[in-house]
Amino acid sequence: MQGKILSYTEERGYGFISNPTNFRQRIFFHLSKWTSEVAPAIGQIVDFELGPGSKPGLQQAVNIVLVEGSALTKSEPVTSEAEKILAGENGGKAVI
Repeated sequence: MQGKILSYTEERGYGFISNPTNFRQRIFFHLSKWTSEVAPAIGQIVDFELGPGSKPGLQQAVNIVLVEGSALTKSEPVTSEAEKILAGENGGKAVI
């Protein structure tokens, strides 16, 4: 099954992947089920399988593999515009 990472919280090591068969449902994933060397990031396309979740009746993504050539496959950290502004890397432009 293939989906796109919709959210990821690095501090907690989990996030959600889009469900290709039900666009209203998000699939939980934990970093412990991630098999790629590149860290997870929002927007990446991944292949995964569904496995049992931590609660009865729930499923989670397992055997998660980053699709080669998908967005953000580089191991560089993702920097938001806000982080660039705070670091002074936006060329002195004010953002409103």
